[in-house]
Amino acid sequence: MASLSEWSYGRAPVEALRFADALDGLKLRLASGERVFENLIEKLLLDNPHEVTVQLLPDIDLSARLKVRSKC
Repeated sequence: MASLSEWSYGRAPVEALRFADALDGLKLRLASGERVFENLIEKLLLDNPHEVTVQLLPDIDLSARLKVRSKC
């Protein structure tokens, strides 16, 4: 899938598969004790000012529909 996004924008599709250098760099940062994932969690999740309200409503007919499907 990553190759398709590269290809769609006129770039070489195999470039998305070349991640060894980036992975090696990440491994070095982690080995040095850098808080890579911790910083991302703080920035993108904990300190993120965006919010959303989700309202969940029960489906009162779901049980009946599932029973009909299981009999087929």
